[in-house]
Amino acid sequence: LINTKVTILKTKVTISKTKVTILKTRVTILKTKVTILNTKMALLKTKVTILKTRVTILKTKVTILKTKVTIQKTKLIKLITKVILLKTKVTILKTKVTILKTKVTVLNTKVSILNTKVTILKTKVTILKTKV
Repeated sequence: LINTKVTILKTKVTISKTKVTILKTRVTILKTKVTILNTKMALLKTKVTILKTRVTILKTKVTILKTKVTIQKTKLIKLITKVILLKTKVTILKTKVTILKTKVTVLNTKVSILNTKVTILKTKVTILKTKV
């Protein structure tokens, strides 16, 4: 009877040792998984850092492009201002031309009047010559 109890106890000890071994194996597996996860985490952190760097680079590029756009807008405004000034000068010149044309017309009219007076005077001279 004692031998049977000892055998049963030995069997229980063996079962307990097996359970401990299984648990140790599970712990080892879990530790390995933790190591793998830590490695993956480090890789992900590196990727995040790389992505943040890329974002910074892109933001810098956007800032540069915005600056270039602002410069181009400024140049465009200058050109538009020059065009407006030129249009104003053209309008002024057209007005001067119109004034000059009017003056020419007035002068032509005066010349016509003078020619008419000359003709009248010639006619008077001719009449006076015939009387003499």
